[in-house]
Amino acid sequence: MNNTVIKENDKMSYSVKEAFKALRTNFMFCGPDIKTVVVTSCIKNEGKSTVSIELAKSLALSEKKVLFVDADLRKSVFASKYSENTKKVVGLTEYLSGQAEYEDVLYATQYENLSIIFAGAVPPNPVELLDSSRFKELIKNARDEYDYVIVDAAPLGMVIDASVISTACDGSIIVITANEISSRFANEVKDQLEKSGCKVIGAILNKVPDGSPHLMGRDEDAIQCLTLHPTYYHFSMCNAMAVQGVRSHALTLHYRVKEQSDLVLEHLFTEENRSMWGNPKLIFVPCAQVMAQGTWELLCRLMAQGATVALSGAPERDEYFRRAERVGQLIPGAKAQPVYGVERIAIDGQLFDLDFRRAVAYADAGHGIERIAYDADEENAVRVVNVGKGKLVHCTLPLELSESADAVEAFYRLALREADVENAAFVCEAGKPNVMIYPMVYADSVVYTLVNEGAKDAVAFTDKASGLKIETVLPAQRGCKLCLGKNGEVYGYYAPCDMKVGETWVPANA
Repeated sequence: MNNTVIKENDKMSYSVKEAFKALRTNFMFCGPDIKTVVVTSCIKNEGKSTVSIELAKSLALSEKKVLFVDADLRKSVFASKYSENTKKVVGLTEYLSGQAEYEDVLYATQYENLSIIFAGAVPPNPVELLDSSRFKELIKNARDEYDYVIVDAAPLGMVIDASVISTACDGSIIVITANEISSRFANEVKDQLEKSGCKVIGAILNKVPDGSPHLMGRDEDAIQCLTLHPTYYHFSMCNAMAVQGVRSHALTLHYRVKEQSDLVLEHLFTEENRSMWGNPKLIFVPCAQVMAQGTWELLCRLMAQGATVALSGAPERDEYFRRAERVGQLIPGAKAQPVYGVERIAIDGQLFDLDFRRAVAYADAGHGIERIAYDADEENAVRVVNVGKGKLVHCTLPLELSESADAVEAFYRLALREADVENAAFVCEAGKPNVMIYPMVYADSVVYTLVNEGAKDAVAFTDKASGLKIETVLPAQRGCKLCLGKNGEVYGYYAPCDMKVGETWVPANA
């Protein structure tokens, strides 16, 4: 075996890196039968080679044994663009034409689990070589040896090579450039792949401009909640305390309340970025302490327009840590006071004793945790105040910094009721706090992700679109996916346990 070094993309942003991790996860959820995949595009320069190698690297880093095959035999620039020390290589062309053996064209990389076969010389007959029994045998043997085989092919909208390659693969992926490729052109490429008998497992929208809507293909009205991640809280207060608060919010909302919420960082919560966070009915602001003045002003405008804001705590300092009266503008007499180790509060008729001692210990000197007190009643409380066409649902205490998930849950359920928000996708009938049900709603289907963070447990919920009841028993520390059409048809699933969808039993396949 030969050796090569893959160039690192130092210019890749954090969001792009996270997108490739999400791609890896979704790819692995395609099921155990999808091991060999061809990646193509409509035209050249759509980024298919970059997507292919980054997917291969991401899979390798997750301890999967991966073979990357550069099968663009017509005009490959992969060796020169992505490899540091490979000027002239023996590759796929030489192997398929019988001029080299398998060991001669296989290259190990700096990634322990990633091997590569380069394209090699440009042949006069690429289609004939790719349609040969020697190529099919190569893919078949690689399928047995590796966990995944990623084949980078020439653009199918220009030449037929990818369609020929796909006959030897389990599935195919189409890379599409945003705002350049028409839906008609993309569908023609998809149809060509399907004619070859290869399953199209997905499409990747690439080169999406910054600020573009992030809910590609999803029903934006299905998600009515937004969580404002307190960026300035991280910068101005103790980081450990901020992490505790945001984590408590997410776990309570997703696991206990079983409600969806998109997330936006505070510094991105601006009118200019409205396409990123949409038009939510309810905005959660957990454990507020430090908030930029522009953020507060935007929240007030949204409330005036009809949104409901569920705010816990005292956002009475701006981004420069200067004292600023915020809640007092909406509730006369409100003022900031320190939070002590143990506090008591009544929420929706229930009384809770809250332990803040760990959070108080986190707080830096001079940056103590604050709550809001009202002149008329010094005790902690939850108040609902009309602001224009909307509402402020305010809890005097930064609940998420306490040790009581029950109190946080009670506050969130009150806020959801005040905002007239209910889950748009499903109704939960049986599910413990350790089980998360997260739907992604599309035009004709819903993709459900179920995650069990605790011991083996049963879960049951009803899909609103189809009216079908879904029941399963999730093993400890496992998850599953279900793609359910709004017509009640099961389009796909990946599950370590049997699942009942309506009257149909879907057997485990993971």
